[in-house]
Parts: sequence; structure tokens; C-alpha cells
Amino acid sequence: MIEHSLPASLTPKPGSKVGLFQPGLEVTKYQTGPKSSRLWQGFMLREINYTLSTLVHGSDKLKLWERYLNQIAKDGGTGWYADPLTGTHDNVQCGPPADGSQTTFPLPVQGATDLWLYLDGALVAPTEYTLHAVANLLDDDSAGFADGKGEFRAGTSVLAYQVEGIALDGLCSLQLVPQVVSTDSVFWMVASGCPAVTVGQEYTAIAHALGSHDMTLAINWLDNLDAVLSTDTSTTTLSGSLSAWQALTVTATAPTDAVKAQLVITAVNPADTSACYWDCVGLAPGDLTRWWLPSLAPMAVEMSSAPTTNYRLLADATGKRLSKCRLAKMSNSWGLSSPGHAKPQSFKASEEVWL
Repeated sequence: MIEHSLPASLTPKPGSKVGLFQPGLEVTKYQTGPKSSRLWQGFMLREINYTLSTLVHGSDKLKLWERYLNQIAKDGGTGWYADPLTGTHDNVQCGPPADGSQTTFPLPVQGATDLWLYLDGALVAPTEYTLHAVANLLDDDSAGFADGKGEFRAGTSVLAYQVEGIALDGLCSLQLVPQVVSTDSVFWMVASGCPAVTVGQEYTAIAHALGSHDMTLAINWLDNLDAVLSTDTSTTTLSGSLSAWQALTVTATAPTDAVKAQLVITAVNPADTSACYWDCVGLAPGDLTRWWLPSLAPMAVEMSSAPTTNYRLLADATGKRLSKCRLAKMSNSWGLSSPGHAKPQSFKASEEVWL
């Protein structure tokens, strides 16, 4: 699941507004008596009214804004917005209701302190969960290829390029071009850029592919000398497709002596030298399979056991809140404020209740 976020470079102008609303349906309204309504579980949700700062000619800001609108349109106009200020927040939704098997949930408050968790209304003891600082352990360039290949490097049998225009999130993706038929084309993270891991902790790697080759994703567990201790590979090999992006995931536990996780992408035994594309790569703690750009990602809460089906995890916390909102309308325009400069008209977005 790709979680698109408003790019950090698209900053709101002074005068933009962030507020709260309580969702619900008003049923009856009396001129002199009480008002009856159906309130949705008492949530106070974010409402955003933004005008973005001037989009300067020659920068990528206008391209990012238009691409962002196109990408969230595929999800009904739903995207993530970060509060510009730190605050104290109550009843923040930590993902959708539990499905009875998943143990790890997003905590959409960056740098959360003074944290209290509630499961189905009951306070959760700190011994019953592990708090992770971020839901994607890679750096932005390795996760979204916005400025090159990040920490990934290509083997001798493949060429790798950053390309603009074909992307699942943002402007760019990584193009892999096999150079030798019937020889695996491998692309891996350099050891010095691999994220640190904790022995005994479960992790989930995720990557998204577009292309005509069969492809796999693997985690090499490295020791303190960068030697490979063991490898876990995705159980499903993607049958290449040029019609839609496909996700590969692998969930595994860091073995004894592991200090890093090295992600390895492979085009398996390619029958020809046609290009394939990769985007939205990540390593998350626990069994979280949602992808965020790391700098815009929430924290993560890993429960000691899977919550009961349909139980909802909520949080009170202090930090910078992230809100999953739906645009009030998908139409948008931007006006010229001077030659070579533009700014979008104001837009409105309202936070969703996760279902």
C-alpha cells in the first residue's frame, strides 16, 4: 500500500489554516431544544485549508504538485499532510481497525513524546508494545530515487539509471536494463548505506516493480564485518507486467550477530534486455506493509500480539501530527503571480476515518 504525502518542498503560505472537526450526521435540529446527531466514535479530525507558497520557474515544485494530484487521484484524492507545528494530540488513529493477524501499526505523530495508547478504549501498558522511530528505515533517495540511485548499486550484468516520468510516487523511479540474457540482473544496497537492525526483531522489506521480467526481493543479513550471515527471499516471484506496478514483500527476523539489513533486487534470468522499473522501496519494523517516503513517514507501534479483529488502536501524544486526508475536490488551478512564477489556489482537505 503506497501512502502518498504532500512533498515537503511544497510549503503552505502564511495564512493557511489547520483545524479540527468532528464527523457525524445531524439528524434533527430544534429551534429551542437539543440537537440530535450520530457522531462517529467521538473523533476530532484534521481539516486543512492550504495555499502553497510560490512555485518558482526552474524548480521541480510545480511538477511535484501536479504529479502529486495525479497520484492521489488514483486513491480518490487521499494523501498525507504534516502539521507545520508540534502540538499535543488526542485520539489519533493508528491505522485501520485490527484484522486479527497484523501486529504493527503506524503512529502518525513524528517524534512522539508523552505517549498513551488505547486499544478498544483500554489503556495499553508500555510492556505490551514496542515503539519504533520511523516506519521506513531507508533514506529518501534509496526509497524513492528522487536524487539518483541512493545507496543501491548495480552488478556487472545490469545498467541502472534514475528516470523521470515513470514513477509510483514522486517524479522518478529506477530503471534497470539487463545486459546479459539468461543471467540474473542484481541490484543491491552498499553495506555502508544499509540500515541498522536489532537481533530478534522482525522486519518487512517492500519494493514495487514494473516490467516484463520475473523479479524477486531479498534481505541479506550482514554482521559487523559486512559478511552475509543468511538471506531471506520473497516467497513469490513476480511475473513481470508492463500494465501495472506490482509489490514484492519479504518478512523475516534478524538472526544472531546481524547488525545490518541489505536489500537485494533481482531480475531473474531475463529472456531479453528490455528495461524494468523499481520504485517505493522500504524496510519497516514488524509486519507493516505500507510504504511512506522515510522523511515523511510516521512512527510505528509493534504490539506484543495481534489485537482482536476490529479493535481500534488510538494514541494521545505530543509531536508533529500526520493526517491522512481527502481533498474536497480534485479540480485545481494555479495562477501566475509574476513571469515564471505560479501559486496554486487554496485547497481544502479533510481527515479520513480509517476503515
